[in-house]
Amino acid sequence: MKTKRPPTGEKRKLDPKECDFRSVPQFEIEACHIYEYARELTKQTPRILDLFDRWIAGKRAGEKTPQFSAGLKAYREFRRVMTVCFPDFPLINEEWFPDTPWQRLDKQVRSRLVKELNSGPNHYWHSVPRHKLCIEIFKFQKPNAKMAFGEWQYVPEPFRDEDISQIERGTIAINWNYTDAQLRKAFAEWLSEQRKERDEGGLTAIKYKPRGRGSFRDQLNWLAGLRVIERYRKGKLVDSSGYRLKPTVPRPYLNYPELCEGAQKARHVLESLSHFVR
Repeated sequence: MKTKRPPTGEKRKLDPKECDFRSVPQFEIEACHIYEYARELTKQTPRILDLFDRWIAGKRAGEKTPQFSAGLKAYREFRRVMTVCFPDFPLINEEWFPDTPWQRLDKQVRSRLVKELNSGPNHYWHSVPRHKLCIEIFKFQKPNAKMAFGEWQYVPEPFRDEDISQIERGTIAINWNYTDAQLRKAFAEWLSEQRKERDEGGLTAIKYKPRGRGSFRDQLNWLAGLRVIERYRKGKLVDSSGYRLKPTVPRPYLNYPELCEGAQKARHVLESLSHFVR
């Protein structure tokens, strides 16, 4: 699955698989999100692209060559950068990256990447120690005459008007030797475990559900908007009104301002990721 990169400055017609993610099944969507943003970050960041290209050149030269040793060193640095940007970044070391979109990958390759993301043996979460943070939780109790006084028994502001059966408090210990991305991952797993315990106990109700957007699929649509905006002039995208998009432009966007807004959000995501590249 080798892809010959076009000469610099040459713009080919945008592959629909690069900008229409509607057919990606839900169980693949997180892996697709990481893969596609990793592709985009790599192609937009000369340092990352150079590291991966050096690895591929060394791999082609063979294991017993000086090029392979240099390439392996470059690949280790590539992995370091990518796992900081994407803590769940799966094992990617083949020539199809970063040119091949997720939906053009072999089905077996996609299956492997999804498996590694979630629970595979090479999953990033299992490659580092888990002593990043410790959270100890206490449940609130309604005070009464028979209970000894204790501050933890009273719900503090701003939760006093809430159902205390849904409120807990705790202490947290953080090992600052880990990166922010690793700490966020540790908290995410703890949160998932706590949610699972509550679900098993029948406490499934969620009172405050988010109304905004920003899911993995939303962010993929933002990236699609960015790719479309960067590939085509406005005249190629809009109808005679100058506002509505032509039917050939990938959905979910219906008009040009929405497309621009999505593209700008994707730029913000990529800019935030680029801060980790050092």
